[in-house]
Amino acid sequence: MRWRRSRPPSLPCPLRCPLRCPFRCPPRGEPVRSSSVTRTPVPRLGVLWCPHWPVVVASASSAQSASEPVVVLHANQVVAHSAAAGAEGVAVGQRRRDAQARCPSVRVEQHDPARDARAFEQVVRAVGAMVPRVEVTEPGMLTFMSRGPSRYFGGDAAMAATVARVATEAVTTTAGLSLAGVGGFGVGVADGRFAAGIAARRAARRAQPVVIEPGQQATATFLAPLPVRLLSVVAGVSPEFVHLLNRLGLHHLGSLAALPEADVLARFGPQGAFAHRLAGGGDDRLPGTHDPPAGMQVQRVFEQPVHHSDALVFV
Repeated sequence: MRWRRSRPPSLPCPLRCPLRCPFRCPPRGEPVRSSSVTRTPVPRLGVLWCPHWPVVVASASSAQSASEPVVVLHANQVVAHSAAAGAEGVAVGQRRRDAQARCPSVRVEQHDPARDARAFEQVVRAVGAMVPRVEVTEPGMLTFMSRGPSRYFGGDAAMAATVARVATEAVTTTAGLSLAGVGGFGVGVADGRFAAGIAARRAARRAQPVVIEPGQQATATFLAPLPVRLLSVVAGVSPEFVHLLNRLGLHHLGSLAALPEADVLARFGPQGAFAHRLAGGGDDRLPGTHDPPAGMQVQRVFEQPVHHSDALVFV
């Protein structure tokens, strides 16, 4: 056999011949090593979530009862509503006239994100005292690494119950707000941000923490019967992509996770691969944690005692 030196001798021979050739082929039967993408291990996360937090903050400006229907609007669309309004058929995303048609007695409030963030700061400080680093995902929602706090408080369930109690006390006692119109805080603990977010929403409905057993198989089993629309609601996947999955007959997360990953990537691109990874319990996104903001204070020591407040004005 005569070889043509069309490539450098250091490259492997594509023919995988059994002889010692100038291309330095590996022996027959030896596997060829190929580079693969190394993924980050799925983190164990906790999520604290309050349903319809803008309603909690907006209700502080008026003497509202828990049975009064309230909606918060942004760009003439409903972004949050009270439990009483939801019972009348009001839902997030509805136009103002549709919400008022379903519930004529509903009280309308305008969305103020800055006000929501300021009110939620009390919860961040309270939870930050027991959880070292937290991510303020949005006003009304916190994400944090749960392994350390879980070991300290004696398990995921005990830690989740403590976080929910501390957050509730911060809202009702420190901030002077009421959670009666929306229910209460929900705390979910699971592997991955997506599963923990769904567990927190389920915990808010049940009024008790929800803990998913660790491991990707347990997470995938928990996610399998859930609808694919949660990819849009919880993970921010585009509604058009979720609508396409429903048209193709993929109505549950388990159906999407059962497809080969390579085929999903080839058909739907990076967005499909991302959704496939979430549906299979492989959400490896880490929280963007930061230390809770420290209170600002200024100290000035006077040489002589100050007996009047007039002297403090010029400090």
